[in-house]
Parts: sequence; C-alpha cells; structure tokens
Amino acid sequence: MVEFIMFDVNVEKLNDVWLQITTSQSIKMELSDHFAFHVDGYKFHPKVKQRIWDGKIRLFQAYTGLLPIGLYAHLLKYCNLCEYTINAIPDLNLKDPNFDKWVDGLPITTNGEIIKPRDYQINSAKRMIFNKSQGLIECPTSSGKSLMQYLVSRWTLNNLSGKVLITVPTKDLVVQMRGDLLDYSSTDDDFGSDDIHIIMGGKEKDSGDARVVISTWQSVCKMPKEWFAQFDCYMADEAHTATAKNITTIVQNLVKCPIKAGLSGTFKESQSHLLALVGHFGAVYKPVTTRELIDSGTVSQLKVRTVLLQYPEKDIMERKGLPYQTEIATLTSDVRRNIKCCKLAKSIADKGKNVVIMYKHIKHGNELKKICDKIHDKVYITNGSTDVDDRNNLRAIAEAEGGVIIIASTGVFSTGVNIKRLHAIIMTHPMKSKIIILQTIGRILRKHGSKSQAVFYDIVDDLRWKKWKSYSLKHAVDRIKLYNSQEFDYSITKVKL
Repeated sequence: MVEFIMFDVNVEKLNDVWLQITTSQSIKMELSDHFAFHVDGYKFHPKVKQRIWDGKIRLFQAYTGLLPIGLYAHLLKYCNLCEYTINAIPDLNLKDPNFDKWVDGLPITTNGEIIKPRDYQINSAKRMIFNKSQGLIECPTSSGKSLMQYLVSRWTLNNLSGKVLITVPTKDLVVQMRGDLLDYSSTDDDFGSDDIHIIMGGKEKDSGDARVVISTWQSVCKMPKEWFAQFDCYMADEAHTATAKNITTIVQNLVKCPIKAGLSGTFKESQSHLLALVGHFGAVYKPVTTRELIDSGTVSQLKVRTVLLQYPEKDIMERKGLPYQTEIATLTSDVRRNIKCCKLAKSIADKGKNVVIMYKHIKHGNELKKICDKIHDKVYITNGSTDVDDRNNLRAIAEAEGGVIIIASTGVFSTGVNIKRLHAIIMTHPMKSKIIILQTIGRILRKHGSKSQAVFYDIVDDLRWKKWKSYSLKHAVDRIKLYNSQEFDYSITKVKL
C-alpha cells in the first residue's frame, strides 16, 4: 500500500514557467496577499481613484493556483515563517561536477588571445544553467556578462537539443553581442558566424539553421507563441531596461525552456519591477562588486571628481523655488555652465584622451556640440536618432584615435556600449537614477593600454539659500551617498561660474 504524505502546501512544477499550488482556500488568500505589490504611481491611476482597483499586481492567483517558478525560494521562506509544511521540488537546483572541466576544454579567445574565464563568471554561468530559483545575475559593467552568456550558450548547444535566445535593449547591442560571441569563438571550429542569427528592424525573423538568436526584446515580444518552442535557453541582457509587460510576454511563451536568466549591472529599486523579474528568473545573485573588480585589477582604477559649480547670489535667487523641470531647463541652457563643461572636455582631449560629455535632452546636446566645435576639431554627437552603423563607426574611431570628444545622450550611452579606449565621462545632467549613474560609470572601467585611471566628472550645481536647496543639489547629495556605498574614491572641487 502506497503511503501519501499530506502537506499544508503542495507544490508541483507544471512547466518551465509555472508552479501549481494546491492548498486550502485560506492559505491561497494569504499567498495572494503575500505575492502582491503596488504598481509604481498606483495612487494616480484612474481605476484606483475610482476605487475599482487597489493598484496591486498579484503574482499568485488564488483561483488558478499558479505561481511563477522563480518565486519558489520565496514560497519556501514564507511557508517556513508561517510554519506550513511544504513538499520540495528536487530538480530546481541541480549540479554538474564536470562543468569546470568542460569550461577548461573550451577554446575561448578575445582579440585572438586565449583567455580563461574568471571564477565568478563560471559560478554565474552555473547559476543560470542549473539553479532555477536564482537566475537574476547582478554583475557590474565590465565584469564580462557577455562571456557568461557565451558559456551558457555553448553549454546549452552541447547538452540540449534546442536553440538559444538572447535579448538586448537596442540594435547597437544586438551587433555588439554578436561581435562578442564571435570574438570568444574565433579559434573554435564548432561555433561560428553561421550559428548566429540577429533580429532587429528589417532583419529576417526566421533563424534557419542558426543555433543562437540575438534580438531586441521589442522585436521578440511580437512573435507568435509557436515561435518560442525552438528555444531551450533564454537570457535577457540588461534586463532592467525591459518593461515588465514585455518580459512577461516573452517568458510566459517559453513554457518548455529550462534555462532562463536575466542579467544587469544594476536592477531597478522599484519593488514592482524587481519582484516581477524574480518571478520570471529567480532571486538575485551578486557574484562580484565594482570595488572588488577595481581592487583585483580586472577593471581600471576609478576616480570620481565632483565639480561643484558656485553661482552668483543673483542666479540663486532667480532659480529659488522653481519647479523641477524648469530648474533643470535653466541649468542645461546656462551658457556659462555649458562652456565650462566643454572646456573641461577639451582639456582632457588635448592630452590625447577620449572623453564623453553626457546629456539627456536633444536641445542640450546640440548646444554642447556647437560650443565644442568652436574649440576642438574631433567632436562627434550621438543619440537615439543616430543610425546604428554611424554609432558603430564612432565606436571604431574612438578605439583607433585619441583626443576625441563624444557628446552622447544618456539613453544611448549609459547601457551596454563598449569602448575600451575611453578615459573620462562628464555628466552634465543632474541625474537621480542610481542605475544610469552606475551604468554610465561602467562605460569607462574597461581596461586599455592608454589609461591608468578612469575619471568620472559629476557636475553639481550649488544652488542653496539658507535652508533651501535646489532639486539638483538634493540629487547630488544622493549621488555622493551612492559613491560612498560603492566605496568609490571621490573628491569635491569648487569652481566659480
């Protein structure tokens, strides 16, 4: 006679997306409340104002009993806290004792030179392949996320029958990822350009015999459900940039895809966005910090220089109490401020170094370009409207030459762009986003023979009067707290306008 063990909560793996929960109705309601969160800005949603919705997204639906598979570890913790018995699912955290040996036998190169993946890169690849409950990899820029994805891709192709899907946020990164994978496999006869198919604007959606598909997530989320059946592995690079809706659309179509992972240098602090990602990929794993990469010599030494602009009292009084958008507009249109930033860029470029001036709004970028054109001869501008080929040409110019000033929008340049011969960045927009700041700093950390130290210039506007402080100054204080938390070496220099 077979003995059945009854649990308070019974959980079963339905497929590679969902867990099926069987329990009492009261516990179902508890789980529904536990796995719920308010959407960002819910108080302003019309349905919330009309009191027909509470503004919450519920990841566990009591009437279906379905829970995203990535929340399994959270489910175990909750049941343990409430002293509910729950059965275990053994195949969500597997091990492969031969993985390290397999990596040692894989010919991996960069620029034609044989390299060996670092321990944290190998450990991250293991998490993505074998641990279904911890597949969000938060790894700093310049830590080699593309190499991690290459390892996972090659293991999948060697051990499973399906293809690999990699999504990135922009067309530039589609091309860059393809280039990285081909660089790593330059001496490997078992993997080449025919194995990679790219999908972006105007490109054929049918991947044919190619075993790895690289696409913008915007293109993939429009594909029919049947199209996703060909994949055994999905990796979302720069996962923080994808909307929850689009990632959900992609992941929920991959019901028979055992390997799923999301990668980013920094995930959004928004609970709603992070919990949704955890539901799809599992908990966050942080294998290494920027400070550890700097100390080990893996990336360049970093200096953060806060340039504190001192304004005349007349300017401060004129801007005192302005709404946020108006304040920012007055700062980015200030001719004296823009000239100061451009002269700083020129002083760096005149030493044969490459520097990027970061801006947010097109009008501001164009003003900076006009000023720089008058004082320097190698000046380029790039933003969202710049053609992909032109951006790639600009990247090639910066790698080949010194003394280049690049004026780049934060939307284009803060994520994923890889230029090793980049010495300094000047942030001219008063940013408050932790993600953009850290991603932008990451752009200058890649090592190059022409630099011993990377410098990030943070332009801060000292607008305060008695107890009043401007929005931009408050944001600057938050950035300094961020530099401290990351253990960055920073200094503050006062400069009069």
